[in-house]
Amino acid sequence: MQFINIDGPNGSGKTTLINKIKDHFEQNGKSVVYTHFPRYDTPIGQAIQTNLAEQTKMHPSALQMCITADRLNWSTNELEQYKQEYDIVLTDRYNTSSLVYGRIEGLSTDEILYNQQKITSPDMHIVLHLPVDVVLDRIYQRDNQTRRYENRANLEEAIDLFKDIKNHIPNVYLLNAEGTPDRVFAQSLELINQHYTR
Repeated sequence: MQFINIDGPNGSGKTTLINKIKDHFEQNGKSVVYTHFPRYDTPIGQAIQTNLAEQTKMHPSALQMCITADRLNWSTNELEQYKQEYDIVLTDRYNTSSLVYGRIEGLSTDEILYNQQKITSPDMHIVLHLPVDVVLDRIYQRDNQTRRYENRANLEEAIDLFKDIKNHIPNVYLLNAEGTPDRVFAQSLELINQHYTR
């Protein structure tokens, strides 16, 4: 089983890329499953969602504990089942996102990594990056609304922190996402092939 995580700032094209990767492998006879994090359809996920929507208050450490708990439950339950049923497991916003948004909220890298010790790590992470002006333009075109972490200052910090992930987690591949969706997909496929044939 191949376990691949896609991450990057809001507006970077994660969903588009994941759909292209999933379609490609399924068309080539592979069984693929995709999980988006946080999982808002779980009790823990509902607590995360209300906090991110700023409907409830939660200490940043408590929020990251909830986010980590959601991933831990998935990796010790669903993922174990997926290993038997699928050739490829795709995720987004997995453990890499905590190293970005947790640090934006003031948590230390050590605290975040300590909380994640029991989570099953993906084989590889493809982290999309692009200039903040491009991200803001994409977010505006999406629905003309901004959400938490989508102001310029937070996005600039997130972009820098996403680039820094490779210093803390192994098998992180940075991918410039300024190109067309097809170009970004082609580059991601090259990275996947290189990783699994090295």
